Amino acid sequence: MNRLRYSHCLNFSTANYPSIENRQYLSTQFGGQPTWINQPCWPLSAKTNAPMTFIGQIVIPSELFTQADGQCAYLFIADSDGSLPTWEPESGENAVIIQSPHALFSPPTFLTLSSLATGPTVLTKAHGAETDRVELFIPTFDLQMEPQFHTQAQRAILDDESAKAYDHAMWGNKIGGQPWFIQGDEYPIGDTWQLLAQLDECALPFYVNFGTGYAYIFINETLNEGRLLWQC
Repeated sequence: MNRLRYSHCLNFSTANYPSIENRQYLSTQFGGQPTWINQPCWPLSAKTNAPMTFIGQIVIPSELFTQADGQCAYLFIADSDGSLPTWEPESGENAVIIQSPHALFSPPTFLTLSSLATGPTVLTKAHGAETDRVELFIPTFDLQMEPQFHTQAQRAILDDESAKAYDHAMWGNKIGGQPWFIQGDEYPIGDTWQLLAQLDECALPFYVNFGTGYAYIFINETLNEGRLLWQC
């Protein structure tokens, strides 16, 4: 099976999930507070030195990544009104922290980390008040096969029907698979990167600023480093 051709559609749930204190295992979640595998290492904004906002954590699934062995990716972004370059993968204004039961995280030089275990987290879209924090879990995974990845140039020459079918198969919130780029093919520099997750701001049940566009979370082949970028 070509695992790069498969993805998990994200279905968010708040139903009947235990509190952090009562959890017996690590889970994929969005919002709330991170469940650290190793020592906490909350990232700080490169410009403001303020703690970044926790978006969520993704347990890297072995169904899609053969090297996966209990690693978890923690996603963060700086709180910004657009003045910080949060869309750039190495700006120090977003972070993908990968922790493993077998090794300590070695941060890239552009990240500033703190020992904070908890911090700012995403809020619901309804009100945006401090009391409207959200904690959403992914109780089940829906494995789906994707079409062969098309570059922006290849997409441009598809007929209307084929283009619509491709877009429908590739867009939306998902774990794994291939990216559906909005502004053209864009991968982080260096290393060999695989898509860990794709997030559509307009289809998320919580607020995060991706310019009303898409965020793409990538991990390298050895699953010890990650990058986040977004397009709109």
